[in-house]
Amino acid sequence: MNDEITGPAVDAPDLRAPLTTTVSIKPAATVLITAIIMLGIFLAINFITNQGISAPPTTVVIFGGLAVDAHSSVLAPCRIADLPPSNIASGLLIPVKTSNVGAAQLINVNSGTYDCSGTFRAP
Repeated sequence: MNDEITGPAVDAPDLRAPLTTTVSIKPAATVLITAIIMLGIFLAINFITNQGISAPPTTVVIFGGLAVDAHSSVLAPCRIADLPPSNIASGLLIPVKTSNVGAAQLINVNSGTYDCSGTFRAP
């Protein structure tokens, strides 16, 4: 007797697991190329529309046409030794003919803070 199997030759199926160590660079390359293109587009827009830096106007404009009284004594109750600080004092604009309605109060005079409250009447 013949122990051989008769019939066409059949390849045995590959029972090995697929390789998991192969990584494609295409997705990362696509993201990188898209990012570079977008960066280039935004840089081009920036260079085309760049207007440079302009200094703010140095003139003081008070809406309503009231002139500024640079030597007003209205804030005298709020002024004590080196207070208000120079960076705050330059922003306090008092219109001409402004008067106190009530007494000004120093609410908080601690290191690094300055709060003065008062009610004023402007023409």
